[in-house]
Amino acid sequence: MPVSLKSGSKLKVIQKEIVRLRAERNFSTDLMHITLLLVEEMGEMLAQIRRPYIDGKEPLPKEDKSSLQHEIADVFILLNALAAKVDVDLEDAWLSKENFNDHRTWKK
Repeated sequence: MPVSLKSGSKLKVIQKEIVRLRAERNFSTDLMHITLLLVEEMGEMLAQIRRPYIDGKEPLPKEDKSSLQHEIADVFILLNALAAKVDVDLEDAWLSKENFNDHRTWKK
């Protein structure tokens, strides 16, 4: 089934706003630095998911969900920053990938 999202969604606006905020805050624009930060934040996100399960808390308790939301947001911010740095429009990339996936045969 094709994606029903219309071009020009809020994702383009969000990606531009993330770039603006990072510049305003004098955050690094170095590709390797952004990439390393992204991987670091992904590790922190995974730790937030893993920790409750190790402690036998399933599903994720509310207090852990709040921290997880922040870590997911950090990953989202850095993914957008990385995409902008290499001149990839995430919305266009996603739509293109979904168009490709729409023509694939999926095994169940």
